[in-house]
Parts: sequence; structure tokens; C-alpha cells
Amino acid sequence: GSILGLNTGPLQASKLVRRRNLAWSSRLRREDVIARITDAFIITVSAENRAEYSERRVKLLQQQVDITQQQQKQGLTLPIDLKLAQSQLSAGETLSKILRQQAVAGKLELAHALGFDSPSEFNLSNELPEPPEPPSAEVLVGPKLSQHPSLEAQKAVIDQARQDYRLEHFRLYPSVTLEGSAVHIDDFGSSNAAVYAGILSVNVPIFDFGAQQATTRSRLAKYQAERARLSSVADDVTFEIVKIYQSIYVLSQN
Repeated sequence: GSILGLNTGPLQASKLVRRRNLAWSSRLRREDVIARITDAFIITVSAENRAEYSERRVKLLQQQVDITQQQQKQGLTLPIDLKLAQSQLSAGETLSKILRQQAVAGKLELAHALGFDSPSEFNLSNELPEPPEPPSAEVLVGPKLSQHPSLEAQKAVIDQARQDYRLEHFRLYPSVTLEGSAVHIDDFGSSNAAVYAGILSVNVPIFDFGAQQATTRSRLAKYQAERARLSSVADDVTFEIVKIYQSIYVLSQN
């Protein structure tokens, strides 16, 4: 434990580490919310823009069907031509309906995420901003990788598991508690009295039957498992970065 406040005991250290873990987890949650809103905005605006062109295409396909019907009556086209035009019109109408539904669903998602009661309370620009240039992959998967919030959160989990292990390990040893009190009695005259009391208690875990040792081993196993998981988290983050860069490269080549 803490001795006269000169050192940080395992229990207090565990609380400090838990606070650090919550701070990094909160940052990760914030980034997730930003990413979800960004994705919803891009999908919604893209669906709205595509819906306009899709509706124009449906009108043109409808005119094509009307023309084909007139030509078939005059014997200028075959029945298969009319069937092909009608199938293209049906596919265009289906796509237009899907895009409109996607745009409406995207606006509802944005309204819920941004705290609006209705999608009619805000307007979306139909122009997508130009994406910024991403940093080089060597920078992200190099020394900067250790500063990723996911890794920092896992490091906080490791420190918390370590403090929990220390706390249970120290409980295997005798504990000493010193309590003191002082009472002063004065009648504002010549008579006064002072009483000082001190209590020293020693707790020795004798009849434990191995329960505390089992708890300590369990905490040690968890600590070692969390340390081993740090490499797995780093691999997952690296994989996600590489996958995103691959997606950017494929889209840039199209």
C-alpha cells in the first residue's frame, strides 16, 4: 500500500490506469462516431446525386419503350426488341427506387447521429469535398503506430492487470496498520488533559487454504495474456491501415 503518501499503492495505481484506459476508449469511440457520420454523409450525397441521373435515365428508357412499341406496330422491330427495352426500363426503375430509399435512410441516420428530430431540419450539400492526401504508409506503420489509440488503450489494460496482480500478490504477506488519535481537554483554566492513543494491528494470512495463491496466479495469467495481446492488437491495426491503403489505391486507379 501507500506509505505516508510517498508512493502510489497498487489500488490507487489501478484507479489511475483505469482512468487512462477510459480516456483512450473515449477517444476511440469519438473517432468511430466521426467515421460513421462521414460514411453516412458520403453515401447519402452519392445516392442523391445518382438518383437524379437515374430518374433522367428512366424517362429516356420510357421514351425508348414507347418508340419501340410504335415501331413494332409498324413492323419495324421484333418482339424481342420491345422485351429488351421493357427489361431495361424495369431495371432502371428498380435502381432509381433503391437510390431514393438509400438517400432517405442516410438522412435518417445522419439526423439521429447529429441530434436532429427530423431530416428536414438540415440540408446537405450535393458536392463531396476533395479528400486530403493520406500520410505515407511508412509513417503510420512505423514509429507512429505505437501512438495509435487502440495500442494506448491496450497498454492501459496491461498496466491495470499488472496493478491488480501486484495487489493480490501483496495480500500474501502480512499487513501492518497503524492508527493514532489525540484528544485534548481544556477548561480554559489551569486544568487540562491530553490523551494520546495508538493502535498497531498486524494481519497474518495463516488459514487461507491456497485461495489467495489461486487468485494471485489468476491475476498473473491475465496480466501475461494482456501483454501477449498487445502484439495482436498491433497486427490488427497494421492490417486495417494496409487494407485502407489498398482501397485508396484501387479507387485512384479507376
